[in-house]
Amino acid sequence: MNIYRLIRINLFWYAMVVLVYLIVYLPIYNSLGCNYPFYLSSFIFVLFTGITTKLLFFDNYFPVIKYLYVKVGVVFLTPFVLLFLVDIYFEFILFGDNVGYQSLGNELSPLEQIGLMKYIKYLTLFFAVSSMIGSLLIPIKMIRLIYRQLNQIR
Repeated sequence: MNIYRLIRINLFWYAMVVLVYLIVYLPIYNSLGCNYPFYLSSFIFVLFTGITTKLLFFDNYFPVIKYLYVKVGVVFLTPFVLLFLVDIYFEFILFGDNVGYQSLGNELSPLEQIGLMKYIKYLTLFFAVSSMIGSLLIPIKMIRLIYRQLNQIR
């Protein structure tokens, strides 16, 4: 495959990930502005969801996955990534338990506040769980690819 085509496909994929993030988190930004402390962790969840989806379903478009050492490195790196994702999610949960999500939108009406807090919780839950499930499935896929590469099965 042409290297320029691979670069364009990868740039398009990451542009779509950023576009999804912007579209999904725009209501939070419109309501809370910069007072929402979880923009970075939310972006990490969306980014890892995009990366794991691409690795699981479109591994032909990752040019570095052809190398055996990269696959082995990904297998040994994903448990640490999974622990990192779980830690970020538990920080979000602890904020909700200790401080409360309602403290983010004090200037909103109670009805808007309830709706926005549900939206934030479910959105974070969706992207956190999808990135964690992807991080669990990536080593299985890499081990399968390593087995195929070592035994030359296609």
